[in-house]
Amino acid sequence: MRRIAAHRIYLLPQAEWVSVSVIELDETGEVIRVLPLAEETAHTEWLSGVLIVSPFPLIRECREDFQAFLHRITRQAGAYEAGASCRAYRVLSSSSEFSAYDCGSYRYIQ
Repeated sequence: MRRIAAHRIYLLPQAEWVSVSVIELDETGEVIRVLPLAEETAHTEWLSGVLIVSPFPLIRECREDFQAFLHRITRQAGAYEAGASCRAYRVLSSSSEFSAYDCGSYRYIQ
């Protein structure tokens, strides 16, 4: 099991932002659970940027800014059943661009 933490996490299936929380991943990189960080826990990796828990791969459309991206994927998430397996994605941004990485495999998405 792997634990990752961030200051801002977007739970896409619930369309909800949570702060200072931990995501537990299984050996395949799937999200087991998300819980508030009550205290520092050993072997927890802190990641900068925003983490997004999603039931589908995050793919950015050409020249799409972060707000448009977030709006679009939130609409898409409505098509997935509650309890669908999810993965965690790390989103890093500069002033005009952003990239997403699959936290389970460190695979660059876009």
